[in-house]
Amino acid sequence: MKTVIITDSTCDITRSVRQQLNVEVVPLSISYNDFCYKDDFGEKDRKSFYSDLRSGSIVPMTSQPSPDDFLTVFEENRRLGNEMVYIGISSNSSGTIQAAKVARELCGYDKIHIIDSMQLSHGLEVLVRLACNLRDKGKQAVDIVREITDSIPKVRFLSYVDSLKYLKKGGRVGKYSAFDDGRLNMKTLVSMINGRFTPVGVCRGSQIAFEKFYEFMNKHLPDDSLPMVITHADNIESMQKFKDFLADKGMKFDCHHSEIGGVIGSHMGPGTVGIAYIEK
Repeated sequence: MKTVIITDSTCDITRSVRQQLNVEVVPLSISYNDFCYKDDFGEKDRKSFYSDLRSGSIVPMTSQPSPDDFLTVFEENRRLGNEMVYIGISSNSSGTIQAAKVARELCGYDKIHIIDSMQLSHGLEVLVRLACNLRDKGKQAVDIVREITDSIPKVRFLSYVDSLKYLKKGGRVGKYSAFDDGRLNMKTLVSMINGRFTPVGVCRGSQIAFEKFYEFMNKHLPDDSLPMVITHADNIESMQKFKDFLADKGMKFDCHHSEIGGVIGSHMGPGTVGIAYIEK
């Protein structure tokens, strides 16, 4: 029996990485300009998407997969006799996990394991990468589920966004909407708290944001034997500067690079830079 790792597109792994990791991905959807797109942009399309987002020419709406979207994946793997481990976006940020649970019931197959990551984007990606590592070492599904579940409380996620306006549009900042990020070159620091995007501070400029990241990482030391991801939203230059900054500080970790996709990018906005890892 083969163990299959499944996630959703808010994991933000690219098509090529998906093939390298041998992961199945159920996409969410993005709607704008009277069209609905699967959250599976190629590199060129993603660049165009962020350009339109910056210009204000589009106002994207995002939506979760249907139970049928999951059922298609589940039924195919059931036919092949595979055991499945689905690691999905936080249930406090999306109904995607619930759609997967409905599909599992419809499938009527007892070898489907569903894990609520309480994360998204690069926070979800580190868990998916860890699950793939465990699978490739020959771990059985039950062992993968246990190790991923034990790791979830130790995932550390920190990003900065250039503007809160995208999170505000999606109703993602709640009582933190009073954070003033309208001043020139202000960066709002965002973390995941109780499975939701939560602003945790503001600073002026990316260099100070990097210092804040460094302080955070010294407080919550990464386990350098486990996956770490540095990511960006149409801001690869700043992502590289952050990696160089960490190296200059003596933090020479083996980091994976990632780019935030359409669904999460719709909420965080272009210009974002972030890091996720599992604490020791």
